[in-house]
Amino acid sequence: MLLGAGVEDHEVVLFAAEPPRAVEVVELRHERSRALDPHKHRHLWLNVKVQGVDGKWSRIDSRVAMRFQNVVNAEGDLAARTDPRWLAVLAAKGYTVDPVTGEVTELAHLVRPLSRRAAQIDANRAVKLAEWRDTHPGMEPSPRDLAAIDRWAWSYDRPDKPHDLDEAEWAATVRSEITDLDPAIGDRPARAMTEADIAAQLTAQADTAAVATADVDELARVAVTEADRRAAANGGRFSAWDVRAGAVRAVASLGVAADRDRLAALADEVAGHAARHHVTGLLDGDTPLGHVKAFMAADTATMKTELEARLVGLAAPGRQPSRDRVAKIAARVLEDTVTMNAGQADAAAAIASTDRLVTVTGPAGTGKTTLLRVAAADLAAQRRRLVLVAPTKKAAAVAGRETQTTAGSVHSLLLDHGWIAEEGADGRSRWRQLQAGELFPDGEHVNTCPSTFCDVTFPSRSYVNSVVDAVPPAGVVDVDSSRPVRLSYA
Repeated sequence: MLLGAGVEDHEVVLFAAEPPRAVEVVELRHERSRALDPHKHRHLWLNVKVQGVDGKWSRIDSRVAMRFQNVVNAEGDLAARTDPRWLAVLAAKGYTVDPVTGEVTELAHLVRPLSRRAAQIDANRAVKLAEWRDTHPGMEPSPRDLAAIDRWAWSYDRPDKPHDLDEAEWAATVRSEITDLDPAIGDRPARAMTEADIAAQLTAQADTAAVATADVDELARVAVTEADRRAAANGGRFSAWDVRAGAVRAVASLGVAADRDRLAALADEVAGHAARHHVTGLLDGDTPLGHVKAFMAADTATMKTELEARLVGLAAPGRQPSRDRVAKIAARVLEDTVTMNAGQADAAAAIASTDRLVTVTGPAGTGKTTLLRVAAADLAAQRRRLVLVAPTKKAAAVAGRETQTTAGSVHSLLLDHGWIAEEGADGRSRWRQLQAGELFPDGEHVNTCPSTFCDVTFPSRSYVNSVVDAVPPAGVVDVDSSRPVRLSYA
């Protein structure tokens, strides 16, 4: 447990290995959302203090407690899909749970129409995304940008809690709305459940053999893929708690009705196997606390290491155009009202140089597209060609129009050269290059790219995205005109 002690109104974080004697939790039960949608749910409020075995109370670092939320949500997902008693009661009412989505199959078609609050959040998100793209033409929001947009979408124009609500009138309104959406909803046969009925149903549904024969390695891979996907905004770093949450969700995906303790034991085994075989630790010394993002998927760590080696191999210095040359070209291709500062001029010269690897970074509005126009003109004067690759087709179109150069999305470029992304059983995408003459998965188109020229290697989709997101909006790719498919990513 991570604890804190108050000292002069400042919180000092302490680490206590000894479990607390008491933790206070307040449960709030709600029947609806703030938008009056039927949404039966519970809130569990964890007190910011815990009582130690010595009887004293100490403050919890709430930031750490929030990071445990991923595990709590995963446990809820597990219960909703696999708890035998819950599934038995549903079955008695004529309902089943979809093992893939966790939704009640017979009611799934009613969820969206009765989710006004969700629709409001989606509409807010769409507005904010449109505003972001208008402000950053040709760019796509990063994971951090998307997280900020989601927070805004949730909080903007959030309805107040309803007051003086007539419960009977509200319930009647909901029943009427449900009947209008599905007039046959009340015709589903149901029967009363005695304890004996539930016990018999539990025995019939419990599948202990499926738990005992589960493929632990495959579930561990699914767990790590889940943790890796959620770690996109943290450079691929995740915590032991994230691995545990991924393991719980992987077990839940089996859709097996079984005792909670049995499934928890399987989740423990999956998490342990994942940590031993599919996760790389990033810190030396003692095992970090569960909330510390000190781990990375072994595949991701390997790809990052390979990328570093490839980039180091490319980092050979070449010849750069002089500042005078860049200034003359800029005067020729830019409007009279547009000027370049020294940093932009140096960046344009670097791109137009014979260096094999160049990185230019800068936030929106710092003139990256402007300097690309100058670099493209300089390369053309050298009888060399600039090809721009962007994360999306829209971004590529904007970059190509602004610089008057060839542009495309990174995925279309890789597809042109025979690269396809295939999703494995663990949910992770991996890139594979088709041989010349090999059919694409659609069974109609043939890869015509000569294999001797298709030597760009990107093992996974997430790896490609991490490379693209690290570069300017136009994703500069300098392509040698005589070897048009030998790529060097800047």
